[in-house]
Amino acid sequence: MMIRAREVGRLVELRYIPPTDVADLDERAVASLVEFLEAVPNAVMCVDLRRGTVLPPHLADRLTALMQGIRGHFERCADIVSTSQATAHMQIERISRASADPARRVFTDPHAAIRWLDEVLDPEERARLRIFLLGPGQTF
Repeated sequence: MMIRAREVGRLVELRYIPPTDVADLDERAVASLVEFLEAVPNAVMCVDLRRGTVLPPHLADRLTALMQGIRGHFERCADIVSTSQATAHMQIERISRASADPARRVFTDPHAAIRWLDEVLDPEERARLRIFLLGPGQTF
């Protein structure tokens, strides 16, 4: 399941909570996410995939299609994966490369993702990003 929110400005937050099924990644989900992103000009996305597990091939293919379907609908997108799930990390790296989107990067270090996204965020969006990835009251 993907939970999405926009609490502040252009920052779009997506959090993956397993398990995932086909309905999470079907054409309606892609259309819904595109519609959501079109309502946020120059959206900056942060996708927290740290709870991720290896997806079966048919769902990995659908996730690739989803990423290709939203290409061009955001200024930057950081996907954060866990280092403790090496196979899932490699799978997300492969899916990200297949999306062929130069505005998307995969990170294992949330601080590195924050630094990269900070370059295009305003102060309020930066503060919200830290809450989303690190929790309330956390800094670096």
